Amino acid sequence: GQLVLSPARWRPLFPFYRCVDGKVCKCWWWPKFVALSKNRAISKVSSSALSLNLPVSVIGKQLELLGPRVLTPIFPATKCKPICEGLVEVYERICCCKIVITPPIIIDLLDRLRLVAETLPEIREPRIPRPIPDPVPPVFEQVSAFVGGTLDESTLNVDSDLAYLENADFESAQTYILARPYLLRWCCSCGDAQYRGSTLLGPDGEFSYCFPSFPFLIYGCHREYSFRVRQIIDGVDTVIYDGLAAGIWFDEGEEITLTTYRPDAVECDHPDLPVPTDAAFAMLERIGGTEAWNLQTPAPAGWNKTASAAYNDGLCFPAASVAAARGKYLNCNWGHVLGLRYLFTEALKGQSAIYYRIRVSPCDNNGNPTGTARYLDSPINWKYYVNLGGYPPTIKIHTAQLNLEDNPSYYKIPYRSDQNWLTNYSHGSLDTRTFGNGRHLVTLELYDAGLTRVVPNNAGDAGGGDSTKAFTYEWWHDPADATNPTTTTNVPWAGLSHMFWWDNRKTEADIVTLYKDTTASGDECQFLSGNGASQFAAGIRAYHPHPWFMHSYRLWWKRGLNGASKTLDSGMSNVSGPALPAVKSASESFETMLNYSPIHPGQTLPVADRNEKCTFSLLLHVDTKTWNGSGVINGLDDDDVASFALDMS
Repeated sequence: GQLVLSPARWRPLFPFYRCVDGKVCKCWWWPKFVALSKNRAISKVSSSALSLNLPVSVIGKQLELLGPRVLTPIFPATKCKPICEGLVEVYERICCCKIVITPPIIIDLLDRLRLVAETLPEIREPRIPRPIPDPVPPVFEQVSAFVGGTLDESTLNVDSDLAYLENADFESAQTYILARPYLLRWCCSCGDAQYRGSTLLGPDGEFSYCFPSFPFLIYGCHREYSFRVRQIIDGVDTVIYDGLAAGIWFDEGEEITLTTYRPDAVECDHPDLPVPTDAAFAMLERIGGTEAWNLQTPAPAGWNKTASAAYNDGLCFPAASVAAARGKYLNCNWGHVLGLRYLFTEALKGQSAIYYRIRVSPCDNNGNPTGTARYLDSPINWKYYVNLGGYPPTIKIHTAQLNLEDNPSYYKIPYRSDQNWLTNYSHGSLDTRTFGNGRHLVTLELYDAGLTRVVPNNAGDAGGGDSTKAFTYEWWHDPADATNPTTTTNVPWAGLSHMFWWDNRKTEADIVTLYKDTTASGDECQFLSGNGASQFAAGIRAYHPHPWFMHSYRLWWKRGLNGASKTLDSGMSNVSGPALPAVKSASESFETMLNYSPIHPGQTLPVADRNEKCTFSLLLHVDTKTWNGSGVINGLDDDDVASFALDMS
């Protein structure tokens, strides 16, 4: 038989070989919707405050509206899934570290941190009105703490680290550095990274690689390992994890988990589904990157209808009430193009299910189809790889439609036994903009090789021309535990219908009037004179045509050139509407606006620097909730900007 030994047992038997093993995963920080660049803005405020030796209580007050504390930036990654397709490149270096942190080492570390901070893009808060772009969520690419899909801790925390170390005494600085491995590595002298080879990922997302290596090192030195992970995405060889660029190194023997945050990285094909995949069934699995149990939909009540709708049926990330969803990315409306991905198990192939169609029809609140139904017929090409040796593998394209001219709505089911399919495809491309806003039914139907509809043998509405087979439709819904959804329900109908509610209208932002005390003016050029107690406000509209689908609005002013800025008003509910008068915002005194400073005692400028008059910009931004399965459609947000001057001389 076999004698199974752990790596700790067998590695010493091969002293001239080194082995590294670990796993690769993809983590989502969506739908928590955190913008990591905010951490830099927070840290910059804190850095300025700390440089003035302000008390911690003062700094806390300045930051309480911004979120996480300066020395503990928050990165709320959501659940992770293994990456099973790709190549792992292995790099090794030898580092010799100073065990004792000395003042020269701290000075050198500060110089390195300042260099990193200087090369990062400046955070600029005001958003300039822009035309609606192609709605690909840009947030990930704009966050400077990500390098090649990899979170760079030193970049994420650079402003916080500088703020602390520049003002800390020697002993405090030592303690701070020793508690942060990403800083401690910078205190070492390391050789160049040497490429040691590559290995393919296993089906469980794990890898292991051994290579020749001399076993002896100088005292005080050690080996470290870094990795790159490459993957074929849309036929392109793409780096989805770059530990070299992000400065992430692992000590020998350390547990290795390589985490990518790239939204387009391809995770394992349905690794944690709620039902065994050896049964014959079909199920809606994902909409874009969102698992289908997040869709709030009524129970199917027929092949092309559902039960009556509850208040939020058809929306994504359901909330218990309208109030519970206000200001949160809950009860999100769908919009733009939805990538529908179904699960067709291998056993389904034995039940003659060869083709499928996806039917879309408007529906009423009782779940009944209304108007004209339409079958999706957008061209879909699935890609598969052929392993001819080496990397990347050869990628080939398969056209899904039965016949693009006569039968474009019939798509062939991509069974795993047919090809080595890449897993980042969808089975249907639903452009919601080609339908009206509102609730719609999306229905899956299966067909055999002769285009006869195949239905479950327990279907209560099977037609005379249907072919009954031993399979089921499953409805994935209502998870008892949102981190481990396990609930599915058998659907005893001839098709599988889900209710979606989409709305592609944009939010509206409009600054209509400016106020001095109670006097409003809509003039183009405004120079407002008064005293320190005079009050400034604005008349605004900030809304979505459907009030549930606005996430929030914010109105803020910015003083002069590179001056301070401050929120004037904000909220999570519609303010006015298209046919309603503008609403007066919260107000601010002339004295505060002209001399506000977040980094000085009392939050006001020193006497020598005080302003008697200045120009201002007023900016309004309104966020939408519209969700395409992978991100919020930022192009449906709206902005407005106004300019004016205050004078209290």
